[in-house]
Amino acid sequence: MTNISLGSDLADGKWHSVKIKPTRRQTEITLDSYPKTELAGEGYNKHSLNGIVFVGSKGKQQTRNRFRGCLADVDFDGRRILVEALEKKSSLEMVSGNLVNGCRYDDSHYKLVSFLSPNSYMKITVPKYQVHSFSISFQFRTFIKEGVFISKTTTKLRFLLRLHLGSLLFELALPNGFKYVLKVGRSLHDGEWHSVKAGIYSTNMTITANNNTRTKRISYEQMNSREFFSKLSYQVFAGKNVQLRYHSFVGCLMSLALNEFNISERDYDIAQRDGGVSKDICSLKNKCHPNPCRNHGLCEQRYNNYYCNCSGTDFKGKTCEETIYRQNCAEYRHFGLERDSHCKLKGKDSTRLYTALCNATEEKNTYTVIRHMKMGNRSVVQDVFDFGYQIHEIEYPVGMEQIKALVKSSEHCRQFIRYDCFRYY
Repeated sequence: MTNISLGSDLADGKWHSVKIKPTRRQTEITLDSYPKTELAGEGYNKHSLNGIVFVGSKGKQQTRNRFRGCLADVDFDGRRILVEALEKKSSLEMVSGNLVNGCRYDDSHYKLVSFLSPNSYMKITVPKYQVHSFSISFQFRTFIKEGVFISKTTTKLRFLLRLHLGSLLFELALPNGFKYVLKVGRSLHDGEWHSVKAGIYSTNMTITANNNTRTKRISYEQMNSREFFSKLSYQVFAGKNVQLRYHSFVGCLMSLALNEFNISERDYDIAQRDGGVSKDICSLKNKCHPNPCRNHGLCEQRYNNYYCNCSGTDFKGKTCEETIYRQNCAEYRHFGLERDSHCKLKGKDSTRLYTALCNATEEKNTYTVIRHMKMGNRSVVQDVFDFGYQIHEIEYPVGMEQIKALVKSSEHCRQFIRYDCFRYY
């Protein structure tokens, strides 16, 4: 399967045109008049589609990341498939939701806000509710695995919804110091849109991320609930809260609602905000695509750069470009080798590891020893009696590439072979 990515900040509420033209060995995709062509891993054959094309999702079982919005003029092999579906001229399997004619997209509920730095925040005020529950819902996308979404602190209570190592944490700290924590989801920093709903009620707290729900019972008496619910419902921090040690999440927030009250453009306009908050556009860039890390290093995105996690590989450095192994035993001696040891070596331009004996007996010199495969006693075969000589093929357990690399990195090099006769008759 070949994946082609093109464009950024496409969740801007504007129409975008897309044209995909696969041929026998390559695929061309054009986005808003900007083309991109890549070679396909396999040749394209429309008959391999089995007559099935999914629109809006990846299949029956795909419940996450379905497209929500408006599509127009969808043409597949000369057929306007959505028009035919609406006119009942072709079969269209409805997995979920509604398909309607016309773009009835209520953008008032889908207001976008981008948090551009770890210090971004918005202090949002909504009408005060005297209720015995609190709920909050929103959608988000980010490439960074740490950061605060929503928080509220009072003199006695603290409410916190944040991303930690790619999972969603819902924390509630009570006056007696006890803390309730719910955890849901994983790898939620994949750049896709994720839906979240969290609530605090008289006897429990609950959180849902992408239809995955966690619930925990809480003590109504410990919460001093009347004060908590009334105060929490009218003012919250989105992003960084100066009273907490956590940074803001960096990414895009959409469809924010408090107690079922949709946060409107006016609420955003009058909100106190700072640290880089932009409206009506999702400013998000994936610094890990294409992967800048070499040798199977894992790319982790940060606020303004990226980090290559080289653990689990044999490399180090900013992009996992430098091997952790040395070219010869003298280098291991320089980094603290004090006695004879078998060490793994790797040439500067080589791709394979090998093991050699590091002889560190002498005080000033260190020797890298590769033993051949004919060590020990060998019986003389019949041909020595027939022809008067014996042939021994000398083989080393490493390839010529590694031997040449070792010779190149060494001050001196010699091949030493000795044989002794025994039990001669």
